[in-house]
Amino acid sequence: MKIIRPVFCGFALVLILVGAAYAQQAAPAAPPVPAAPAVSVPAAAPAAPGVQSVVKKATPKKKSDDDGEKEEKYYDTSVDDVMGLGPFVIGPKIQLGLPVPVGFGLEGRITNLIGFSFDYQFFPTIKINTVTVGLNSYDGSLRIFPWERAFFLGVSGGLQTLSGNTTKSIVGIDTKIEVVVKTYYVTPHIGWRWTWTNGFFMGMEIGAQIAAKADTTLTITINNPNAALVTATADYLKAEKDVKDMGNMVGSWPLPHFSFLQIGWYL
Repeated sequence: MKIIRPVFCGFALVLILVGAAYAQQAAPAAPPVPAAPAVSVPAAAPAAPGVQSVVKKATPKKKSDDDGEKEEKYYDTSVDDVMGLGPFVIGPKIQLGLPVPVGFGLEGRITNLIGFSFDYQFFPTIKINTVTVGLNSYDGSLRIFPWERAFFLGVSGGLQTLSGNTTKSIVGIDTKIEVVVKTYYVTPHIGWRWTWTNGFFMGMEIGAQIAAKADTTLTITINNPNAALVTATADYLKAEKDVKDMGNMVGSWPLPHFSFLQIGWYL
């Protein structure tokens, strides 16, 4: 019995192994999975001789010359032409400023480099107490535009006349006294002149009026046959001297020059 049991177990194990091998041989094999067809990629066309393929990059659009001309239209762009008006232009001008408040004249340009003007300026005659006062001037100006733009360097020269008159009683005789102070002056200045293509211009300037020479004239008018009695008195002689000295001193004072508005039209 002890011998039969191990023999029986061994026989059963052999049967199991044989059955497993038989079942493996009997099972059908799985069909093979077909391989995906290969996709052929066409080769890039060869570049033409001497030509390289490049990748174009977006670049900002540059302004054309016409655009540049439009942007610069406000400014003087050519030394030979004043804003498209020609190499020589001239026209009327009015101005407001100090020391003489109101003025008018003619202003011109020779190309964009040189400017000039001739002006008359005046202060309306006013009466202060018993004294009537007037002021006027004549001058000419030369301007250089170093950058051919709005900014300029200038110098003016002219004659300014300050006048005053009053009537007083001297030793009981009515006497009219008139004083005229004439000052020859030079005015260095700087300024700006903006010009449009239609000929309109405006500007301003600042500088200093420097007296070169002052001359005072005193005129006495006496409508009385006894005029010699007045002119021979010590009071008259002293008053005459004092008036002339004061006029020469006032005429020699340096004065600020400030023209805060100048407008005109080149024709």
